[in-house]
Amino acid sequence: MQNYVSKHDNQTLWDNNQYKIPYEAPLDTRMRMQAVSLATAMLGQGVPFTHQGVELLRSKSMQRDSYDSGDWYNRVDYSLQDNNWNKGLPREDKDGPNYDMINTVIEGHGDNAKPGQAEMQTMVSYYKELASLRAHYPLITLGNADDVLRRVGFLNTGPSQVAGLVVMTIDNGINAGDDLDSNVDGLVVVINASPQQQIVEMGQSGLALSAKHTSDLKGDARVDGTAIVVPAWTPAVFELARNGSRGAGIPPVEN
Repeated sequence: MQNYVSKHDNQTLWDNNQYKIPYEAPLDTRMRMQAVSLATAMLGQGVPFTHQGVELLRSKSMQRDSYDSGDWYNRVDYSLQDNNWNKGLPREDKDGPNYDMINTVIEGHGDNAKPGQAEMQTMVSYYKELASLRAHYPLITLGNADDVLRRVGFLNTGPSQVAGLVVMTIDNGINAGDDLDSNVDGLVVVINASPQQQIVEMGQSGLALSAKHTSDLKGDARVDGTAIVVPAWTPAVFELARNGSRGAGIPPVEN
């Protein structure tokens, strides 16, 4: 299974997000929204596919079908000087009917949608952190359906769920099958795609925020007793470290 949130034959993730983001949203929130979107693929089971330049906040100036549109729309600046936002309206033959809406979006966001070098560098650090988390934990890359069905569970489901909050548990306890990571008995991956801090009661002691979180992407994500606390617009990975022999882990909850 391949997971992605943007690809080459549509608008970039940055451009698509601007259609949905409130005009008053500051640049740092927009960057975190980009990181949260990417986290669903980078921290999910399956193979992540990421669009070129997504880690640079790349824009195609709202051009959606750009395979034959040249460097004006398709430019990727690895020097981090310019993300290519607002270089003029996209080609009329591709997006002419959307011009009024695109103009409204561009004018409404103003400078809030135009990242500079500092913001692009920050996004690169977020992307590297997500990649590091994925590479460090074998439980995030299970690789077969049987393991996923046996080990993976989701909290915050059903009609009373909190919108925008994904809580995935991954078991490596004594009843999970082969020991895939001798350092941990389980993981909890939380993606808070909401504008509020979220608190999730796990009913489980021993959880800790992963040490592989190295940038400010995590914000003040933390463990509070048996609950985990995740700020707005934040992905976070918590681990249940092994203390001696293999423990009970985090068995999937039956919903």
